[in-house]
This record gives sequence, structure tokens and C-alpha cells, in this order.
Amino acid sequence: METRSVILGAAGAGVAVGALGGAYYLGHRTTPPPDPLAADQSAPQDTSQSAPAATTAASSQPAPAWPGSAQPHRVRRVDLGYFHSALAPYGRWQNDARWGEVWQPAAADRDFHPYTDGHWSYTDEFGWTWVSNQRYGDVVFHYGRWVDDPDRGWLWVPGYVWGPGWVVWRSGAGHAGWMPMPPDRAFLQHDDRYDRDWSEAARADYGYRDWYGDRFDRDRSASLWVYVDLGHLTDPDYRRYAVRRPDEVWRLHQQTADVTRLTTAGGYVADRSLNPQQVAQSGHPIRPVAAVNVIRHADLVTPVAMGHQAALRREPQRALPPDHPPAPAPANRTGRGWHRRP
Repeated sequence: METRSVILGAAGAGVAVGALGGAYYLGHRTTPPPDPLAADQSAPQDTSQSAPAATTAASSQPAPAWPGSAQPHRVRRVDLGYFHSALAPYGRWQNDARWGEVWQPAAADRDFHPYTDGHWSYTDEFGWTWVSNQRYGDVVFHYGRWVDDPDRGWLWVPGYVWGPGWVVWRSGAGHAGWMPMPPDRAFLQHDDRYDRDWSEAARADYGYRDWYGDRFDRDRSASLWVYVDLGHLTDPDYRRYAVRRPDEVWRLHQQTADVTRLTTAGGYVADRSLNPQQVAQSGHPIRPVAAVNVIRHADLVTPVAMGHQAALRREPQRALPPDHPPAPAPANRTGRGWHRRP
């Protein structure tokens, strides 16, 4: 059922916001806008080879079969132009002095937190796969990285290698925790070494301390994380059981260890961070599912080699972020999103 509310923009103007199926849209509409990620429905076509509405069928290209499958696979051409057209209806693009060109969803100044509106599913082909409830989720939760700027909130930094979910994992004490994988130096240089050891980065708050210094305090570091007991890890309504208070997050942080393990399977990124058998010991057996049953836009699942080629072909190397930059002028932000205090 459609719901609607009104928020005030920066200039005090009323902006209509609708929610339908977990997706948000802006403007004076009675129905949500067309899905820019969906294929053009004006002519019959094979959905396995569909191209996005913003491009032509010529952008579809062959790719290796998914792991464990002999089924031919075709993918769309993913580049910065596609990201612009696909994400424009759901937020705004802007230039950031530290990160370059970034995208921010319309709800980022409210309760937004990446990798919370959805759930985890364990797939045969790609391991732990994030299933988003948001229309733009098949782009920003499977490409690029997220960073939480102290003033501007969550920003998405474009990247071109597809993954089942770009997060860092911790596990222990009967719980699993994840946070959006930040844009480290290798990523900014288009060297997506996703198989790196993240335990060392954990000792420096995964780069946040270098980028923002003391402005990124303990509570804000805790706000990056989502923890839930293993028994509810794959529940669509896991948020009912998630740990929210910063002190409780820090307690679990001391009782867990980094278990992030991203690998390559058949030319695609796979997430094998958590052992399904260990999760099953919590009394909640994990039944792997076929990825095609949880991935809405299969033609967005591109192999690693194509992502590297797109990064080198489409965009020059980004500048590295300075360490401990001068603090910008404070900006008004509403709440602390996922970890707001009651």
C-alpha cells in the first residue's frame, strides 16, 4: 500500500515523498517513476539479454557463465554514464573535495544506512548476497563503496567491479556484524584488491581515523556497524533483533574478529566470509538458494575482468584522500540514522 509524507527541503519548500515496496521517490506524482534499472518494455525481448532503458541493446555483451552453470550470460555495459542515469531519480550527484564525484540518496540525511533495508541470502554461486528492498539497490550495494562523512552523511563512491555485497564482516559470541566496505587507497586507484586482509585496517577504524581524525569518535565508529545474532542473520525482518546501542556494539566488537573473505569464483566475486555450517549451529540452518531467485537484474552481474576494464577505460585515477584534513565547517544533520539514541 502506498504511503506518503512531506519533508522540508533546504529552502523550506515542501517535497512530496512516497514509499512503495520499500522504495522512495520525489516529486508531485501519484505513482512512482519508471525503474531506470529495468529493461525497455516497448518491444518484446529476452529478459536474460535485456538492456537498461537508458541505453540501447548494443550495450548488451556476452560474459562468462555464472559459477556452476553452463547457461550463457549477457550483461549490460556498466559505466559512469549508466550510473548517472540509473541513480538520478533516487538522489543527487555531487562533487566532494575528498572523494570526487559521489552520489547521495534522497533519504541520506534521515535514517539511511547502507545495507540495512533488505536482508542477507546465501547463494550457491556468490555466497552471502545482499537482497535490497530499494529500487536502486542493485547498483549501489553491488558496485562501488560507501563512506560516512561526518558532515554530509553517507556518500556512494562509484566503482565498476560487481560484488554480492561490499561489506566488511566480523563474527563471534553468537553474532555477526557488517559495515559498508570503505573506499580504501587501492580502490581509489582502481585496484580492487578485495581479497585483502581487513583485520589490519580494523585497528585504524578502517581508514576513518586517517580521513577524519578525532572528529570520528567512538559512537560514530559504532554507528557504522550492524550486529545481529546468527539465528536471525538471514531473516527478512532481522532489524527487529539487531543490536543498536553504541555501547552494545562496542562490546560485541571486542568479542568478535574480522572474518571478511572475498574470493573469485568463475571470474566473479563471491563472499565466503561466514561459514554457513557455523551459522547453522545457532539452530538456524542455512539453505543455499539460486542467485537468479534473489537478484532482480541479472544483467548487472558482471565479471571482475569487465569491471577492471571499465574502470581503466571510463575514468582517470582518482586523487588520494589527504590524511587528517582540516575540519570543514559544521553542517546541520538530522539524527544519527541507524544508531540514533532513543
